[in-house]
Formats: sequence, structure tokens, C-alpha cells
Amino acid sequence: MSYDWLNKTVILRDSAQVVYQDIILSGDTIYYYPEREIIEVRGNMKLVQGGEELFGDELIFNLSTSYGIVDRGKTHIPEGYFTGEQVYQLNDKLWLVSNGTFTTCEQDDYHFWGSRMVIEHDNMLIAEPVILYIGNVPVAALPWWFYPIKKGRHSGFLFPQFGNSSTEGRYVKKLAYYWVINDYADITYYLDIMEKKGIRFNGEGIYLIKPYLSGSISGSYIREIDTGIERWRIEGNHRHQISPTLNLFGQADWQSDRRYRLDYQEDILVDLNKQTSSFLSLSKRWNSFALQILLLRQENLLNNTVTAKIPELSYSIPSRKFFSRGFLSSAYYSFSGNFYINSFSDSVNNYKTYYTSNNFSLQNPVSLGGILILTPSWSGNFSIYHTDTSSSWYHQRDWNFSISALTHLYGMSQWGIWKITRFRHVITPSIAYRYSPPTRAGVIGDTVFNYNLGDETSELNLNLNQAIQVKWRSGEEERKFELFSLNTTTNYYFHNPSKPWSNVNFYFDFKPVNNVNFSANLVYDPYSWDRISSSYQLNSNFSYKLDNLFSGQHQLYRLYTDNQEHYMRANLSYSYTKNQNFKNQQIWGSISLDPTDNWTLTYSARWDLEKGSMVNQSLSLYRDMHCWEAFFSWQKFGTRWTYSFTIRIKDIHDIRIKRDMINLFVPRI
Repeated sequence: MSYDWLNKTVILRDSAQVVYQDIILSGDTIYYYPEREIIEVRGNMKLVQGGEELFGDELIFNLSTSYGIVDRGKTHIPEGYFTGEQVYQLNDKLWLVSNGTFTTCEQDDYHFWGSRMVIEHDNMLIAEPVILYIGNVPVAALPWWFYPIKKGRHSGFLFPQFGNSSTEGRYVKKLAYYWVINDYADITYYLDIMEKKGIRFNGEGIYLIKPYLSGSISGSYIREIDTGIERWRIEGNHRHQISPTLNLFGQADWQSDRRYRLDYQEDILVDLNKQTSSFLSLSKRWNSFALQILLLRQENLLNNTVTAKIPELSYSIPSRKFFSRGFLSSAYYSFSGNFYINSFSDSVNNYKTYYTSNNFSLQNPVSLGGILILTPSWSGNFSIYHTDTSSSWYHQRDWNFSISALTHLYGMSQWGIWKITRFRHVITPSIAYRYSPPTRAGVIGDTVFNYNLGDETSELNLNLNQAIQVKWRSGEEERKFELFSLNTTTNYYFHNPSKPWSNVNFYFDFKPVNNVNFSANLVYDPYSWDRISSSYQLNSNFSYKLDNLFSGQHQLYRLYTDNQEHYMRANLSYSYTKNQNFKNQQIWGSISLDPTDNWTLTYSARWDLEKGSMVNQSLSLYRDMHCWEAFFSWQKFGTRWTYSFTIRIKDIHDIRIKRDMINLFVPRI
């Protein structure tokens, strides 16, 4: 250290450092002018203030005002890397940059260059004009650009989407402003400006207060310039946990026509939405009682009918014991009921129905000697209804009684095969009888006009379930699983003496390994034993480690985990269904490859074997390019198809190159 008496300057040489309050300055040589409180740093300058670091060749810094000028400065904050020929620090939060660059990539695969930049720490970067460089090649330019660098949620404009389509023409979409209202809510306003359709106004609001309140509402409106038709959609949902036992839930969905969502959906094939549904539900639970109030509106967009339940009141007593001790300690009862006003309207009719019903059930499962489980049960229903097209009120009542018996039989082998050490055969036969008298109905107050709805029913259900379970040992590890099962069921109807037996249903399920499952459902006529219908389904899922696959070491049954790279995952399914009026065969599958650390390929398809045609298929490619990533997707459903291609910066998703962006300047073929 030396002191220049003539210029009243303190000079520090050879890796000098100065500490002043929260400021740390270092460099090859430091000149300090005490009278003016100015420090000049020459060579390998480093400024640390407020947790931020600024590097450069030279610096002139005012200690009292925190104003400084840096030549060839550079700095790094969590949001990215900045450089500038000259950096002016106005205070510890605001910098001006001349001929500056910004990138989020440590290896500088890309950067933005701007002749003038304003950097407000933990808030915003503004630059004009701006040129995007990939490597050293300029690829895009904008008159100005802004980039939020504030931590967390913050208000600001969002980057729009540019494109071209056959139905909308050239467009600029999602010209948006994102407004953070507070820590719990935000709103996004945006415009879609389309050459052939006009301007579409959009808005979306989201709110969240964990764990009590959450929801969203969105809407859009357009008056199409090519058709002159006004089209719109409003949708939203709301969840509110008022208390641990009181909940409010609602959903809204209204739109002008059934094609609205299809016409304005992007990058995905969607089916026509034939119905919209909106409701509001308030539910309350007590220890022994539950209550729900529901307001429901449904609109069928195909036939223009509207159905509404305003309101519907539902109440129930969950299953409870009759007695805590004694023979009837296993007896349970439950009660439920509802009341609603249902309105229906279309182009011709408009009427209301008033309806109430009450249901009561009782059952008493009993274990006999730990071998047989006997379960008698009884249930009854009484309802009243009225339609405003009639002056009468009607009643309806019915009840039924049933009793079932079930047991389990077990058999264990004393031998095994290969790695199977034991087989266990589990047989579960069950029989159930059910009786229902004719449903009685009539006019309330009229003892003459009473009638039966339906007939008396008396039936017997027979069911036999068989399962083969195995004990598998591999080294020291032992596990149990079900190899296959067969379920057989039929009914006997006492009211139909000519042909009392129903069809016999066989359901078979076979799972030899974790990755393969085969199931079949066969239905036979019990008198001719002709097969009435049949369906088969085969599913398989495999994962191969590609390194071993290429070397011939196939690992068919090894499970895929996230820390194992370069895998191929495949799924293949086959289904066959046939009955007297219908036959269908389809095969569908998917394959996903991770051939390298940076590539992922996925393909899926579904083929109709009866028609000999492809039903749908999709292909997607992903490429990781360090600070960039690329996506390609293609989908086809019937005759409709779509594809998209996007290259974007990982940390700045708004900066991307898309297919539609190219189509904006290059006409479609």
C-alpha cells in the first residue's frame, strides 16, 4: 500500500481488496480517493454487494451513492448470465448495460444481444433492439424484448404465439398479460388475433388457498368475421372445504355450440363434446348422518335439450349396527333418501317432475362354525312423484329379500415345478336366493286406481370361483401371486318354468408373469351349449435394457426404473369380441425408446383387424440439446391428423420455434 500526497490517493497493489459496509471490492490495483469517496479498480475487478457479484476489467465506483461504471463487465444471477461492454450500476438493484448479452446457458449455446439493456434485479430485464444468436449465428430479431427475472410469481406480459392455419389464416395468439393479484390468486387476459376469424377475447382466473379453497374460471368470446356468428365458452370449477365435515364443490361448463371446443383446440385431436354439465354441491357429514344439496344443469348439444335438477336433496344414514352384543350384534341397517325437482325442456316440451324416495336396508351376516358365511338381507323403497302435466300425485313401493351362503375350500400341493415351490387351489362356491314381489304403484288418495309395475321375481344365483395361487422362490426371495382364476356363474329363474336357467358365464384370467396377462369371457346357452358370445384380451408389457439387448442379453422381466437409462419399453394388446350381432378385433401397442441420454422416441397405434385399417396412431420425438430441447409430435385419428414441431429454450419456454411460426412466412402446400 502507498499514499500519493499530491493527489491525495491511497494505492493498493497486488491482489488488493477493500471492504466498505456490505461492499467488497477486489482487483489487481485499487485507487482510493477519500475526499470524493471514489474507488477505481484496474485489472481483474470483482464487486460483491447484496449477495450479487460483478466482474470486469476496470471499475469506477462511488461508495456514498453506490454508482459505478464497469468496462467489459459480466455477472451471474440465478436467472442467467449477463455481459456488457459497459455496465452502469445506478444502485445495488439497477444496472444499465451497453452492447450487452444475456443467456441462461452456462456453455453459451445461445444468447440475446441488445445495444441497450436495463436490468432491475429480482424484477425485469428490458432490452432494445434484440437479436437472438444460436452459437455465433443470428437467427431472429425483435425491436424490443423483456424477460422477468423476479423470483416466484409476478405480473407481466407473456410472449405471444405466431402461426398460420387453413381455417384461421395467419394469427398472433395469446397476446397476454399475467396479473398476480396476491399470493392466492392470479388472472391472465389474452387476445387471439386471426386473419380469417377476427379477434377472440380470453380470460382465465385461478385461486388457491391450501387446503381450504381452490378453483378456476375461464371464458372466451369471438364474433367471427367469416360467418358473422357469435361464439363463446365459459367453464370453471370451485372447491371449498368450509370445515372438515362441510364441503362445497361446483363446476360450470357452457358453450355456444358443440363444435366450439373442436374448432379452437390446438395441437390435439378431440371428439365432439355432445353434452355440457354444470352443478353446485354442498355436502355435510355427521357421525351418523350425511346430507347433500345439489343444483344440476345438463344440456345436450345434439338435440338441444336441457335437463335440470333444482334442487336435489340427498340424505343417508351409513351402515350401522343394530345391537352391540348378542346374536344380532352382526346385524346392520342403513337408510337413504332423496328429493328433487327435475325440469326438462326442448323445442316442443317443457315440464317439471317432483320426486322423493326413501330406501331402507337390513342385513345380518353370520359365520357358522367358521366355515359357512350366511347373509340374509332385506331392503325396501317407497317413492312419490308428480308431473306438472298431470294433477295427480303417484306413489310406488317395492321390497326384496335375499339370502346368500359362501364358503372357502383350500388345497395345497406337496410339490412344485422349477421355481414354484407350492401350488394352492382355492375354491369359493356361493349361492344366493332373491325374492321380489310385484312393485305396487297408484294414485295417492285413490284406493281404486292401484296397479302392479312389473312381475314377481324369484331367482337363484350360483357362482363358483376357482383360483390357483403359487409360491415363487428366486434365491432368498419368496413371493406369492395368483397364477390364474376361473369364475363360473348362472341364474335359475323360478318364474320362468319353461326355460329357468340363464346363460352360463365363464370368466378366465391368466397371468404367468408380471408382464403378461390373458383374459377371456365366454357365454354359453345352457340348453344347446352353443356359444353366444366370446371375448379375449391379451396384454403384455416389457422393458429391455438396450445395452443388453444389442449384446444379446435379453432381460425380459426386469422392471424399468428412473435411474436405469437407455431402455426400450413396449406394450402390446389384442382384443377379440364376438356375439350374434357384432364382431370386433383390434390390436394396439406402443413402444418407447431411450437409445441415448438425449433422445426419446414414442410410437403408438391401434389397428382394426376386421376392417383392415388403422384406427389411430401417434408418434413423438424428443431431443435434449443441453440448454435447448426439441419436440416433434404427429397424431392421426381416422381421416383427421395433426402434427407439431417445437424447439425451445429450457429455461425460457416462451422462446421457441414452432411449425406454425414457419407457416406464418412459408405458405402451406
